[in-house]
Amino acid sequence: MAVTATTPIDLVNGVYGRLPERVAIGRERLGRPLTLTEKILVNHLRDPQEGGLERGVSYTDFDPDRIAMQDATAQMALLQFMTAGLPEVAVLVLVLSIIPVYIAQRLSTDPLSAVGTVKDVPAEPGN
Repeated sequence: MAVTATTPIDLVNGVYGRLPERVAIGRERLGRPLTLTEKILVNHLRDPQEGGLERGVSYTDFDPDRIAMQDATAQMALLQFMTAGLPEVAVLVLVLSIIPVYIAQRLSTDPLSAVGTVKDVPAEPGN
């Protein structure tokens, strides 16, 4: 199975195109170099000039370019989205789920062993 990039190039260019300016604004406001996490957050602030930057105190708005969800949280969000009858999402959504991967691995080695595995997928580190 071939894996290809699916992120629209316009999105990539927009996010990375504004990064140097946003990081400069963040450095100026905080008066120090930024961590990687701070660079990502500052780049997604709705208002980089006025958005809150004080840890544990500030409330601010972000404009994410994509959202990643996993397992039950993703399923609930998708069900709510489908129930709302909206024609499309506002940002890219990535859904991660280990259960289909686990079942596919079991099917590839022993098809009968995959029967009923949805009920008993082990919750071990690394799975």
